[in-house]
Amino acid sequence: MPVSFDPRAITEAFNTDPEFVLCARYWEGTLEFGVGDSLYTITMAAGKVSGVAVTPYEPLADEGRQDGSRRVRISAPAGDWENMVKDPAPPFYLDYYSASAHHDFVLDGDRESLWAYYPAIRRTAELFRALAQGKVSA
Repeated sequence: MPVSFDPRAITEAFNTDPEFVLCARYWEGTLEFGVGDSLYTITMAAGKVSGVAVTPYEPLADEGRQDGSRRVRISAPAGDWENMVKDPAPPFYLDYYSASAHHDFVLDGDRESLWAYYPAIRRTAELFRALAQGKVSA
């Protein structure tokens, strides 16, 4: 089953989740998820999702990897996303870091933003799982 997410559902789920909101406070920048051939670009403003755009996946340009770009990207092939959103998740698909160490997930972009907001980013895995399972909707 191909994995896809409704941008409105992402906005609603992220902005109403107390754990994500707490961990994302003050975040300004973009959080991108490469899901197979699609790129979900989530704009963060004052710790809230202010917009979600879905476009065809393009590789991250070098300027997006620079410290201070405030751009974080998590990407993986469609098959890896299918495992990430299973409930329960298979081994090493609970979190993006472990999925990057043991599978084909890639953590990319501004390392300062990635690690400063990693608790919020990690929470998105659980929210995406809930969205895919129909446990959260817009």
